[in-house]
Amino acid sequence: MKNIAIILLPILLFAFSMQAQQEDVYKKSNITEHDLNVKLKEFIHKKLENSPHTSSFDKHKLSHFYSDNYSTYKELFSNMVAVMKEENKAAFELIVDQIVKQIILDFQNYVPPTKVAKDVHNYMFGSSSMKKGEPNDKGAGDPCNNADFEICDFTGWDLFDGNVNNQPYQMINITPSGPGGHHNITTPGTDPLVGIPTTDPNGGGCSVMLGDFTGTGSKAASMRQTFLVSSQTTSFTYSYALVLEDPSGHTIGEKPFFKVNMYDQNNNPIACGQYEVIAGPVNSGGDPDFLPYGAGFYLPWRTTFAPLNAYVGQNITIEFIIGDCSQTGHYGYGYIDANCAPLAIIESDTVICNGQPVTLTAPAGAASYLWSPGGETTQSITTATPGNYSVVVTPVSGSACSVTLTTTIYGSTDYPIANFTAAPTTICVGESVSVTDLSYVVGTTSITGWAWDFNGDGIADDTTQTPTAYTYSTSGAYNLQLVVWNNGCTDTLIVPITVNDMPTAGFSFNNVCYGSLMNFTDTSNANGGIISSWNWDFTNNGIVNNTTQNPAYGYPLSGSYDVELLVETSSGCTDSIVQTVYVNPLPVANFSAASVCLSETTIFIDSSTVTTGTITNWAWDFGDGDTSSLQQPTHLYATANTFNVSLTVTTD
Repeated sequence: MKNIAIILLPILLFAFSMQAQQEDVYKKSNITEHDLNVKLKEFIHKKLENSPHTSSFDKHKLSHFYSDNYSTYKELFSNMVAVMKEENKAAFELIVDQIVKQIILDFQNYVPPTKVAKDVHNYMFGSSSMKKGEPNDKGAGDPCNNADFEICDFTGWDLFDGNVNNQPYQMINITPSGPGGHHNITTPGTDPLVGIPTTDPNGGGCSVMLGDFTGTGSKAASMRQTFLVSSQTTSFTYSYALVLEDPSGHTIGEKPFFKVNMYDQNNNPIACGQYEVIAGPVNSGGDPDFLPYGAGFYLPWRTTFAPLNAYVGQNITIEFIIGDCSQTGHYGYGYIDANCAPLAIIESDTVICNGQPVTLTAPAGAASYLWSPGGETTQSITTATPGNYSVVVTPVSGSACSVTLTTTIYGSTDYPIANFTAAPTTICVGESVSVTDLSYVVGTTSITGWAWDFNGDGIADDTTQTPTAYTYSTSGAYNLQLVVWNNGCTDTLIVPITVNDMPTAGFSFNNVCYGSLMNFTDTSNANGGIISSWNWDFTNNGIVNNTTQNPAYGYPLSGSYDVELLVETSSGCTDSIVQTVYVNPLPVANFSAASVCLSETTIFIDSSTVTTGTITNWAWDFGDGDTSSLQQPTHLYATANTFNVSLTVTTD
């Protein structure tokens, strides 16, 4: 494996810089395989962070997913190693793109498993306070889990209730607890007492309220999580907002308080992770950022972080504690959110293309920042100059906990310009859009990769220069996006595509007899559009006979006819329907009867006919005021005379 490590390093650095000098790199033979794996893993992580396909993702959850499932992609990484050995730049970029796309696809389809709690709480309880005995195994060996509470439950966390004492402000009488009471998931809203948000304003849908609001009685509550620190979880960032009632006449040890504790795998406190504050103004031990309200002091949302880079490969424990005053009459509660992330500079890009500046962002929640070169003291800086950059990040726990983070920004004289045509850009459901790539590189090289996203879901649908036409099966507005890259530089072009719903053609009618007009009633559905034209073909011979919405038509002969209606919306979408109508022939009424003498019965014989259908009704008028509906009636006339008899027949 040592030889592989020596080969991997120059190609890996080549991937980062695109212009690395291999001869110098080969001399660094003392690099370990572990360091190489870390660099390779971090390289793909940066690609995920900076990919245009993940711009709408929750980057924290994506980082967790990648860290937890890194080993799943061994085969893909092996392919990348193979092309590294060949020093094939184009193939390397394609493999990287394949890995990134696969991880993104898996992340979108990932359903977090339900975490099963394990009864391994190894705590020792003394007469006054709790201290940790043997290491708590809950979460040991597991990655950071649900630190941001975006599952909107307490998965991954141990919950405890207890009381407080004044030696000073400690949590005692600790017992395992569950959701509710002193531990509640919050959704966006406003604290009814001091008006602060009930969830982290930095983003997310759920946070935690620790404590029972304004309930008193010397109560305390805590929650903790133990997890294995990895290279992707070397920064534990937490945000919190506090409301602490300030009782007059109480000593510092008797007031409401808030604590954050962190412990290494040997149960030793991690100094850079400790924080505590009591109720009251700064001159009596309070935090200077607290603001007064009627009954005490509150702290609006604040973000800080603890560097865990020294604990990679170890299980560490995070603990939050809130407590009332020890004298039973005053309350304390707080809102908490957290996140595990890499302790690293986040670059908007690693290459300066065409002089376009990049933004470098250090971890949030520090007390101070100091960038080099430049001397800026903000969390983020913008630069258009290639080179090595570093930032000294000092957390609120003090300068002894400062960390220095570094990154390298490269430059490229060549840069791509994304360009393409799409036709048509307004279509109907089921139709296709064709694209023609017109992208080019300003410089001497060529485009090395294409990523077409036709449906705007952030996943490339095609990675060739000449994709096949794309068929849209659902209506809506889409952003057809092309990303091209060259030498680490990318460019993006978006063309809007409108996909309209198809109308549903329909009409109703009643069959008629020959000689009568047939009325047609349009029942078409525009499905969100507007039907603008109706084309009626009453004999289905391809000739439009009428263009009104509800026409009438007289057929020249009896028989069956196929009628077609084609409707079109104002957006050009069409649908048609064909139905068969019937024009029934008229029956021929006929009968015979013999003349008889008075007092004799006249027999009428029906001989009516019809070419299609069946005669179903007979209406006889005997001329003397009497009638009959029988087919073959008889009639007895009361007087001698000549009578005009009529027969009306009706078909079905």
